[in-house]
Amino acid sequence: MTGKELIEGRAVLRELMGRKLPAKLGLAIGMNLDEMEKVANHIEKQRVGMLERYAEKDESGNAIIDAQDGREVYRLSNENMVAFTNEYAQFLDEPIDMQIQSVPVIVLDMLDSEKFDALSGFELKALGFMIQ
Repeated sequence: MTGKELIEGRAVLRELMGRKLPAKLGLAIGMNLDEMEKVANHIEKQRVGMLERYAEKDESGNAIIDAQDGREVYRLSNENMVAFTNEYAQFLDEPIDMQIQSVPVIVLDMLDSEKFDALSGFELKALGFMIQ
């Protein structure tokens, strides 16, 4: 799994946490989501560090951060924005080693029962990393 896949997949897993799923699948999703959140926090720290490096600096050498639509946005020159975007994209393409809680594919057959919520193809694809 890459950083990009982790960030994208995390949103789907969050959504699935509120669905009626077989216990084994729900537990694995919860455990994987917890692990993904830890890794995502490290990714965010690295992203902020990169932004600090590429941001324009004030006279004290601190990154300039502007308020924009209620958010804080680092001020980057066009050249540095391109450099940051390229470095961050490469960073997100790197494989991430994390502990994955997997479930056997047969658990997905249980989703055919009326007791559980059906999953879309998109949701099933997002779970692919944890199905064995």
